[in-house]
Amino acid sequence: MEIYPDEKSLFGGITRIYWGKSLDLKLKMALQTYRLIALWSICMALCLFYSGSIDADINPKTTAHANDSFSRNPTLSFTIDPTTRLATFFDTEKRITLGPYLQYLIDNGENWALSDVTGPEFVAQFRDASSDVLNFGITEKPHWFRIKLRYDGTQKEITRDFAIEFPQLAEIDFYSLNKSGHHRLVQGGSMRPNESPNIKSRHFIATLHFTPGETQWIYFNVVSRGPLVIPAYLWEPDFRFQQQRLQLIFYGAYYGIIIAMFVYNLFLFIWMRSTSYLFYIIYIASAGLAISISDGILRAYFVDSIAWANTRLMYFIGCIGIISLVQFCRLMLRTAERHSFVDKMLLTTISVGILTNLLTIVHFSSINVFLTMFLLIAVAVSMFTAGAISVSSGYREGKFFCFAWSIFCVLLVIIALLYVGVVPFNIFTSNVPYIGTAMEAVLLSFFLADRINTITMEKLASEQVAKKELEGSLANLNHSHRIKSEFFATVSHELRTPMNGVVGMLDLLSNTRLDKGQAAQVGAAIKFAHLMMYFVDNLLGFARRTDSNRLIHKPFQLRESLDNLRLQFLVRCHSAGLSFNYTIADNVPNLLVGDSSRLQGVLNHLLDNAVKYTDLGSVKFNVNCQFHQENKKRISLEFFIMDTGRGIPGDKLKDVFNPFVEAKKAEERSNSFHDKLGIGLSLCKKSADVMEADITIKSKMGDGTEIRFIVPLEIDDNREH
Repeated sequence: MEIYPDEKSLFGGITRIYWGKSLDLKLKMALQTYRLIALWSICMALCLFYSGSIDADINPKTTAHANDSFSRNPTLSFTIDPTTRLATFFDTEKRITLGPYLQYLIDNGENWALSDVTGPEFVAQFRDASSDVLNFGITEKPHWFRIKLRYDGTQKEITRDFAIEFPQLAEIDFYSLNKSGHHRLVQGGSMRPNESPNIKSRHFIATLHFTPGETQWIYFNVVSRGPLVIPAYLWEPDFRFQQQRLQLIFYGAYYGIIIAMFVYNLFLFIWMRSTSYLFYIIYIASAGLAISISDGILRAYFVDSIAWANTRLMYFIGCIGIISLVQFCRLMLRTAERHSFVDKMLLTTISVGILTNLLTIVHFSSINVFLTMFLLIAVAVSMFTAGAISVSSGYREGKFFCFAWSIFCVLLVIIALLYVGVVPFNIFTSNVPYIGTAMEAVLLSFFLADRINTITMEKLASEQVAKKELEGSLANLNHSHRIKSEFFATVSHELRTPMNGVVGMLDLLSNTRLDKGQAAQVGAAIKFAHLMMYFVDNLLGFARRTDSNRLIHKPFQLRESLDNLRLQFLVRCHSAGLSFNYTIADNVPNLLVGDSSRLQGVLNHLLDNAVKYTDLGSVKFNVNCQFHQENKKRISLEFFIMDTGRGIPGDKLKDVFNPFVEAKKAEERSNSFHDKLGIGLSLCKKSADVMEADITIKSKMGDGTEIRFIVPLEIDDNREH
């Protein structure tokens, strides 16, 4: 029996799953794993919570130092437009939404510079914003924005952070101008490395310094490769730091769930060796990585210097996740076997995903974004359709797919409408990707758990079927065995009845007056008749002993039984011209308890073989006794039967106990009427096994045979004394 680790521990359950030895721990392991998901999520939240400076929030002085490194450009001559919207703030205001104060100008391919948009000809071309968050949908056109900020507080100097909280913006050029015409340039965006490595930020941050009554004109140019959303805010640095620390807990919980689900399903894949789980693992990893790029986590902490990875990689990995998820659906719902139309539809979405990825590698533009959104919606609809058809066809796993993808379809529609500018950007719509992927991962994990349960039920059902088939096969085998035994018994009985008459008539005939030739012929007939009776007795004994494995323990006198054998074979050896030597040791007890019938049967067969296969020489029959040290009542009788017959070939010794096997050569069989059935030694072996006895044979061609038969018996104390 193999010893496994403690099943109450998660490690023990996972180890047993890795070994693939038991299906019984799967639900227990699943519950234990889900318990750890919450703990893992908290750990991830704490790791992000204390992972260093976010936007230079940990130390405001660091922000000021970074701001001092911004280049001061020469004086710029610009037109002060009185229609520029003014946003005033005071010391006590911690956060100001700047969306209603923004004005924007769309650059239709002219590539305007700051000197252009601040000129008099552009004064009247800026349009007023009408919402807290500006959403222009998916566009690649550069957009210029402007706003006027004035500090009406009483402090000598105050610091505020200008934040654009949408990480997917590709390029941002931020300009801060004062009345004298001096301006500062801050560049950022997902396609650019951070200019200040000591300021780690998911969003674009520009630090501004104000003195009481000071006014600054803010211009910034934004280029996007996908949706262009401008959630602009003016933060008090310490307050922003506190608020974003709370956001880190949310991100930590989300990524903790994703990582926990990844690890959990990885062990399921190791256990089940199913390709479908491999595709699901790829999907979880791709979804988590794509969202980490989308929300700026990857850029802020890991690959800030690789601009290509900040936008293009997001869509590339996202498509890989979509392709893996569709393939997972195909394998789990077995659409290729059940629904060819649905399978073709899913294969089409996979093809579109591959083409989208190839296009992303070759040339990335807003077309990739539209294709990805179309692909997401097509996948969601296809998945829901596949689940609905599976449910209508009676497959229970389709219910989870319908429920999971109905929710996911709604969330995808919200994302699509958000990206095209129909749905407003708010706390709910901005977090839809997190909600969607987390819910979908959890729901599909429930599906996987149900899949495990289904496998268990199928395994139990198959075991029950196999058990019934085995029981049926065993019953048929027993029936066949019984029919065979009945056949042997019937045939033996039917043969024995006429043979008794033949033997009797031949005995009577031998007592009549016969000449020498007739006497020889009658003697031969009697010999053959007795041989035939011997064959019949062997068949009958074989049929009886193969049906009975029960010993009949009763007292008997050993010497009386052995004397009967001695007299029987003494006469046979004398008539065959052989000498018969019989010795029994003095320490052999006479009164014993055991199955004397089986014992006599085995000895009779062994002595009969010795006489039959010995043409010249002698047959020796010796009996010894060994007493057990632990139990004086138990003894081991040792019977030695030695002959000087023809012997057994060495290559045949291993087969002499098999039924219906002879150890004689072809030419010997052709001239011999000896035991052609070859069941004598087989019967001896079966009886010896039932008596827990042992038979060993030593023989060599031409040198005779030595048989050692050891049988355990008990002394009959009641009669012995």
